[in-house]
Amino acid sequence: YNIVIAFYSFFKVLEISFFAIISYVKKIVIFRFFIKVISVNIIIFIHNSQLTMMAQGISNAEIKGHECTLTSTIYSHISVSFNYTYQEAIDKSEISFYKNNFLPHRPVHTLFFNIKTYYKRLICSYEFHLTGANFRDRVNSDFYYIERKMFHNVILSYKLFKNLIITGECKNILDEKKSDIIGYPLPGRSFYGSIQYKF
Repeated sequence: YNIVIAFYSFFKVLEISFFAIISYVKKIVIFRFFIKVISVNIIIFIHNSQLTMMAQGISNAEIKGHECTLTSTIYSHISVSFNYTYQEAIDKSEISFYKNNFLPHRPVHTLFFNIKTYYKRLICSYEFHLTGANFRDRVNSDFYYIERKMFHNVILSYKLFKNLIITGECKNILDEKKSDIIGYPLPGRSFYGSIQYKF
């Protein structure tokens, strides 16, 4: 069991972090827990009236959350990894219509899950990505609201020879039509292939 506690203060920046790492059964399972509280002058990027991004300073903000990571190997031919992050990024400036709103582009929930199987020379992998709803502006208006995004990916790799690996990948299998920046949608269903040779 390893536990590390860190605390420091520097130029009005306050950061309190707690880390706990637990290894179980010869590191087959690893769990990490993380808490952070920050009060700091920061710069963020937001949309302006021309639907482009611009930098804007925030006098005070508070970010609290935790992160959990789990990695496990089962019967030597199945591996599973999971990561979940929860954060509350709150605007603490004195401007009334910004105060206590969520900071732009800071979703409360993000999650990643991966399961990978090995069979002789073949590797099959499935990925799931979730990004919670958030906002593009400091006012948290409905117009700049970003819906929750969920993406499913599949990856197949085959070791043709000792040093030659062929990989095929399908991203966003369900062809979700999402956008982080207005006018610039994220890619829909897409296919990729690669050939890797290790010397």
